[in-house]
Amino acid sequence: MEVQVLFQAAALIILVLNVKVSDACAEQLQRCAIITEEYERLIQESKRSAFQNCFTKQICSYELSLFENCFERSIRAVRASFNREIQQMRSDNFVDSADRYLSALENCFDITQESIQFPDFKPTLIDEDAIYARTIYSVEFADYLWGLPQLVPTYPFLENSATLEKSGRVFGNGINSFIDSVDLKLNNVNDSCLLEENEIQCYRRHLSNNRFYQELLIDRDRVIRSCIRSVRLQTQCHSTDASRLRACLCSAREEFENRIQASILQCVRQSHTNHLYRERQQAQRQWYEQQNEHFNKPILSTGKKDH
Repeated sequence: MEVQVLFQAAALIILVLNVKVSDACAEQLQRCAIITEEYERLIQESKRSAFQNCFTKQICSYELSLFENCFERSIRAVRASFNREIQQMRSDNFVDSADRYLSALENCFDITQESIQFPDFKPTLIDEDAIYARTIYSVEFADYLWGLPQLVPTYPFLENSATLEKSGRVFGNGINSFIDSVDLKLNNVNDSCLLEENEIQCYRRHLSNNRFYQELLIDRDRVIRSCIRSVRLQTQCHSTDASRLRACLCSAREEFENRIQASILQCVRQSHTNHLYRERQQAQRQWYEQQNEHFNKPILSTGKKDH
């Protein structure tokens, strides 16, 4: 019932957006993700529950908590202008990367830029919705950075196989994410999070058996696909040269991923440093409080009088 209510609400929002559209194509595509933010929240809750059930190392839970805060900052940076947070967002690497990304995407839809050449993409029969979907920055990128399986239901899903994608785990790979070093003394089982294969299979089973999670994926996909098509129908948001548009969008996305990945790593390291600093401060406060309690204790009288 909850998923159905979400789907109806999202469909209504798309209908309203179709009545009056004035934003640039790139911004409209990011708005497709904003429409599904409640889906995202529930999907992430299911994933977090699966993670906590299957990956039991404390260091992995700690790394995930720092990562989630930094990843949320990157999401907010891309969506700041739509969520009316643009004035609240301080200028940082996330904001800079978001601005560059949206600008690069918009250039792809600019007919005056069509003379710019990109790596050759042979014409293929592909899902054009998926090309547009690839430009939407959403929670899927978090799964990529952790190398976690994205369970795709049997329902026809927005397939990204026709777009440029990389592989490789950035977090949970046994390399200490809190420092910039390859020192084996620092990258050990106690100080680094390493996701084991049996844990990953547990994670996969946990989500596969979660019917609510599967329904969320299916309905979110429907909403995004409907939103994307409402953008594609606009004359300024599609190109007569589909191959060039595809190459341009993929190029913009690849550059953005490289920049945002570096920013998230930097953010996690800084967050860890801040955490250690707060821990030291708290330990110092506790020590001073104990010292004050010791010196402020009243001295009990022995009952003897001085002569």
